[in-house]
Amino acid sequence: MGGTVLKPLAIINGVSAEVPASAIRRLERAGLMVTPNHAVRASAEPKETGTNGFTLYPSAAVRAHTLLHQGVQGSGVTVAFVDSGFPPLASEREWNGPRIDKQTLHAEANGRFIIYRDLFHPGTGSPLKNSSDPYGHGTHVVMTVADNRLERPVPAFAQIPVGVAPRSNIVVVRALDENGHGSYARVIEAIDWIVANRATYNIRVLNLSLDGSVVVPYWKDPLAQAVMRAWAEGIVVVASAGNQGPAPMTIGVPGNVPYVITVGAIKSGRYTTSGYDELATYSSTGPTESKFVKPDVLVPGSRTIAVLPTASTLAASASAALLKDNGTPVLGTASLDAQALAYHQVSGTSMAAAEVSGIVALLLEQQPYLTNNQVKYRLTSTATPAGNATDAQYSIWQQGAGLVDTVAAVTGISYQSANSGMDIQLDLRGEELGAVHYLGTTAYDPSTQSFYFTNQPIGSGSYQSWAGDYQSWAGDYQS
Repeated sequence: MGGTVLKPLAIINGVSAEVPASAIRRLERAGLMVTPNHAVRASAEPKETGTNGFTLYPSAAVRAHTLLHQGVQGSGVTVAFVDSGFPPLASEREWNGPRIDKQTLHAEANGRFIIYRDLFHPGTGSPLKNSSDPYGHGTHVVMTVADNRLERPVPAFAQIPVGVAPRSNIVVVRALDENGHGSYARVIEAIDWIVANRATYNIRVLNLSLDGSVVVPYWKDPLAQAVMRAWAEGIVVVASAGNQGPAPMTIGVPGNVPYVITVGAIKSGRYTTSGYDELATYSSTGPTESKFVKPDVLVPGSRTIAVLPTASTLAASASAALLKDNGTPVLGTASLDAQALAYHQVSGTSMAAAEVSGIVALLLEQQPYLTNNQVKYRLTSTATPAGNATDAQYSIWQQGAGLVDTVAAVTGISYQSANSGMDIQLDLRGEELGAVHYLGTTAYDPSTQSFYFTNQPIGSGSYQSWAGDYQSWAGDYQS
């Protein structure tokens, strides 16, 4: 038929390949699923300006300070990231761990480790010497979780680490380019590697601060399938909702996967003129193309303070958000080149997802026996509805279960499971005989122009209805 296989993608039982257009129909007639190599993007919005008042570091933003003071800091839990990279360490010699392959580096110290894998570095060439992040997004996201630097949010407060889970182990796979863009094939390759190495590095959490456009139902999408496979293997997958809000039906891939924890963003009342927490205008909202409620939860994602490489693309576009009072980030496992890094306030559901990944690491340090479905249930069942300046609360399609309560989630004792009634193994069968796919319970009433739950009354302006503008979905549903 012609064409070239570029990479095997075992996690979805497929390959990335270049094939002539004339061969696509023949491949489909042979029973194969052919999907374009869609684009993904980092879910960051570098549009906020700096403030000289309350410095809302990630750990303070999610109110993790009590737990951090008690020594709950994510020890022993590994969080994996698929992103734009990680900043170079101060010296190539800092990568003191065993060489895994030519694309992967390993550093270890003080009982913690960081693994860096670069999918842009050719595995057949010379060995990778150091990490890099030309876009900067990956650095900001990872350090939102892992920064060990001690800081006072305000002078009267005791010092706390900047990161939400500052003693967690870190795995970073670079799959996004210098502009924060990537392809399905590369992101799926990254997830494939993470799932294959989950036991080696005790990877319990996978952070995906990226999104792409929805073009097919979740179960038919290759990236969503890879994410579902990671969930099926027991990894807690945390995905950004996307930055296409405030319009409804704007949740991207893979945040539209019903199983995973999808995170939207609020702007803290510290930064709003009303003084109330407000839903970030960029934060994508549901329902999904398959009628599920998303996002699942919210956390403060606006003006998140973490470091960026000063020479990165994102730092150049976020220069107004550079903090005047810059300190030195602390990784704990190795030394960073502090002269090449500076703290910036960056907004987006990317940062919100990273904060939730850190919260999950704290929870799994305390209760490592929890399954990913139990973790999701714990986060959603302890969340509280988010309010705003004019309405009692946002609709469920804007906020899901509401604002994460970090302490309640980590110290809770509920062991129920989310995603009940759904069989992910049957869902992963695609179009095979015996496959089962699912629809959420959202419906739309054109007469009131409101979303509502099936078999529930429509109450205009109530928590369980929403007068958002409907966007039609031309795809097909199968169950």
